[in-house]
Amino acid sequence: MIPYALSDEENEFEFEYFEGFESSSRIKERGGEFSKYAKILKIKTKRLDDIVKEYNIDIDKIRLVKIDVEGHEYNVIKGGIKTFEKLKNVDIIIEIWNSNPNKEKTLELMKELGFEYKQISNDDWHFWK
Repeated sequence: MIPYALSDEENEFEFEYFEGFESSSRIKERGGEFSKYAKILKIKTKRLDDIVKEYNIDIDKIRLVKIDVEGHEYNVIKGGIKTFEKLKNVDIIIEIWNSNPNKEKTLELMKELGFEYKQISNDDWHFWK
């Protein structure tokens, strides 16, 4: 296990942890308010490109990626631009809410990285190249 959350910078963030609803836990957005139901944790983040290098990950073996990071998708992809550019013969599923203010930027960035894409459900997108 790699003990970091992914983002576009190496940093420490406050994380809203929802006990019993872990899949809704998320990095607290800058300037946002904490949910009164969340336990606040400090987490360290790193860029995907740095993780791939530091842990010597062979990205040629990667065929499927799932990104479900509660609104932080653009930041994760931005922190892994070199990795995403090098991926070949890969399918990526990303949950992107319609209410996500970075939705269009995320779709455009994936297109710039050479991916084709299609919406496969209300909030899920399939990317491939």
